[in-house]
Amino acid sequence: MYINKETGDKISVEDMQKYADENGVSIEEHAANFGYALDGQPEDFPTSTVEDADAVQQPMTASQAGFTESPSVDTPSESQDPLSEYYVTIEDLKQDEEDASPALNKKLAGIGISTKEGTSFGSLNALNFKNSIDDEMELGGVATRFVTDLIGEPTKIFSAIGIGADKTDEELAAAVTKINEYIKLKADTNFLDKAKKRSGDAYEKYEETLKAPELTAEELQSSMKKDLVSKFSEIQRGELSNITEGPKNEIVGVKQTDATVDQFENKKEFQAYNQWKKDGYISDFSEDETLFYDSERKQKYALDASLRYASDLSGEERMDVLALAANDEKRINNFQEISSDYLKTEDSLKNAIKEFKLNPTIDNYRVATAIELDYLKKQGDIQSLQSKLKKDGVFEKKQNSSSCFKRF
Repeated sequence: MYINKETGDKISVEDMQKYADENGVSIEEHAANFGYALDGQPEDFPTSTVEDADAVQQPMTASQAGFTESPSVDTPSESQDPLSEYYVTIEDLKQDEEDASPALNKKLAGIGISTKEGTSFGSLNALNFKNSIDDEMELGGVATRFVTDLIGEPTKIFSAIGIGADKTDEELAAAVTKINEYIKLKADTNFLDKAKKRSGDAYEKYEETLKAPELTAEELQSSMKKDLVSKFSEIQRGELSNITEGPKNEIVGVKQTDATVDQFENKKEFQAYNQWKKDGYISDFSEDETLFYDSERKQKYALDASLRYASDLSGEERMDVLALAANDEKRINNFQEISSDYLKTEDSLKNAIKEFKLNPTIDNYRVATAIELDYLKKQGDIQSLQSKLKKDGVFEKKQNSSSCFKRF
C-alpha cells in the first residue's frame, strides 16, 4: 500500500502501478512525483511549511495550474465546413493586387484555385480567378483553363473582382461574398492529392534547382568585394557632370560633386568608399557581414532559379508545385503551433506538481495526474509529427517556399 503521510490518502500497489503505466514511468518515479511512499518507508519529498499552508488554502484547479484545453489538431468533423480555412476575408482584399494575388495564391493553391492581377470596371486594382475543375478550352490556339462563370473570364475583363485600400468595407464585403461563393462552387478538395500524383518528383527537382552553389570563405570575400567595387564605380561616375553653355548646351567642362553618406547603406560603407577612392583598397569583411551576404546571395539565386523553372512549366504544373509548397508551409506552421501548446502544458505540469507538494490533497493529485497524462500524450504526438516532417524533408523545403510564392 502506498500512503501520503500529509493527507493520509492511500493507494494500492496495483492502482499505483496502473497510474505509472498510463504515464509511461516506473511505479517508484510516479509515487515520488506525487509524494507517496510504500507504507513503512520514509517519504523523501519536501513537506509544506506553515507559510506554504497559508498560501494554499484551497484545492488547486486545472486552470490555476495554467492548464487549458489545447486546440484540436484532428481533422475537421463532418459538421465543420472543410473549406472554412480557404475563405477570404476583407483584410485579404485591402491590399493592392500585386500583394493580394500572391497571398491568395498561397491560400487557395490547396483547392486548385489561383488568382491573377486584372482590371475591373471602375478599378485598376482587381483579381481574376481560375480553377482546376473547368474543362480546358482553346483560346488563341493555346489550351487554357479558365472560369466560365463571369469571375475573371478572359473574354469579359470587367467581370474581375475589384479590391484595394480605396474600396469601402461594404464594397470589399460584397467582393468577399462573391469570391467565397466561387470557392464553394469551384474548389477541388482533392486537388492536393492529385497534385502529388501528377507531379511525381517535379517538386523535388524544383527544390534542387533553388540551391545556390556553396562558396568558400575566400570566394565569398572575393564576390563581396567585386560587388562593392561595381557599386562604388557607379557612384563615382555619378559624381561627374558636364558643364554646358550657350543655346546649344555645348560642353565646356566637367564638374565634380562628391557623393554623400545617404547614397550608401551606412556610414561604414561611406567610409569604405572614400578609402577606395583614395587607394583602391577594400578591407576584408567580418564574419557576420559574410554570413548576411551569403544568405542574401542564396535567396536571390533561389528567386531567379524559381522564375526560370516556372517559365518551363505549364499552368497546371505550376499550380501543382505551388500547392505542394503551400502545404509544406502549412505543416510547418501547424507543427510550431503544436510545439507552443506542448510547452505551455509542460509549464502547467510543473506548476501542478509544485502546488501538490505545497498542498498535497487528493484533488490536487488528480489535477496533476490529468495534466501529466495530457502532457505525455502531446509529447508522443509532437515526436511522431516531427519524425514524419523530417522524413518528408519539410523542414529543409520551408526555406525555399517563399521563392515559390513570389515567382509562381
